[in-house]
Amino acid sequence: MADFADRIRLYRSMHDMTLEDLATKLHTQKQVIHRYESRQQIPKLDKVAEYAVIMNVSVPWLIGYDDGGPESENAPKAELCKIVDQLSEEQINAMISIAKTMTPPEKRTLHSVI
Repeated sequence: MADFADRIRLYRSMHDMTLEDLATKLHTQKQVIHRYESRQQIPKLDKVAEYAVIMNVSVPWLIGYDDGGPESENAPKAELCKIVDQLSEEQINAMISIAKTMTPPEKRTLHSVI
């Protein structure tokens, strides 16, 4: 069964990230990520929860109890995040404006479609 160390390595591999890249994303030092991956250190549960949110994965996946994949439920959101990461501030603001005009399918009415 996978554990936190395995999942951190897998996440980095899936996102083509270095230790430093992931450390920056998680607001920590690359030595900390190295200690996690080498099983020299285990984060406290509150840190695991914080990391899961930042990484857009579930806590059960991150600690090895869910084999559904880090983004199985959130694949579209993860893909959008990858795209947004590459946009300029002006492009992001334009996307926000467009997104605000969208109505989720479950909330659409005949009036909102016309």
